[in-house]
Amino acid sequence: MITEIHLGSVWYTIDDGVTTIPITVYSGSIDETVWNALPNGQVTITFYALDIVGNLGSSSVIVTKKDPGIPGPYSVLTLLILFAGIIGLVWRQKQKLN
Repeated sequence: MITEIHLGSVWYTIDDGVTTIPITVYSGSIDETVWNALPNGQVTITFYALDIVGNLGSSSVIVTKKDPGIPGPYSVLTLLILFAGIIGLVWRQKQKLN
């Protein structure tokens, strides 16, 4: 949270990048294009605030980026068992009706 009554500008960088991303709205999300270009792993986001006199403050946070992957073999196996169970129940109900 920034508590500066003479705030001049606010921006952030990702992984000490040379590209600064300005902040104009104080709630929202990280630039999606920049975020998607990052590899999985730890990412350092540093926020900066500059007041009108020239005082600079910063604060960093480290987050872990992990893109959702394709479900592993256990997830697929669980879905197959569930699907087979549903088919079995439907078949059984159909047999009872006949």
